[in-house]
Amino acid sequence: MIFKLPEVMDYGLGPTPSSWTAPLAYVEWYTGLKSAAEPVHNMYSIKKLYCTDHTPSGSVIPLTSIRQSCMLFPAFGYNKVIDPTWTTDNVLDSCSSFLVNNWQNMYSYKTIW
Repeated sequence: MIFKLPEVMDYGLGPTPSSWTAPLAYVEWYTGLKSAAEPVHNMYSIKKLYCTDHTPSGSVIPLTSIRQSCMLFPAFGYNKVIDPTWTTDNVLDSCSSFLVNNWQNMYSYKTIW
């Protein structure tokens, strides 16, 4: 999620700090990439990181800290059983293991692979 904090607070506190005017992003964290891609498809596998209360680990960071987006898709494993409840609207919340698509475009290939 990309957002910006208000420039003025309505609580009688006056103007907000100048650092609040920069666009921010809420991101959920995943494991880092391994030193080598998976041998079958040459893509990297990652897992979602969770807090101690089993909620996804996330942070608010400056938008300027983001270098690029990437395409994730569920890692089905070797049994290739797809959960029928997964949809494009809920799969990022329902699945915990993903593959990073470094074949999405030339830029992804050059920066992720």
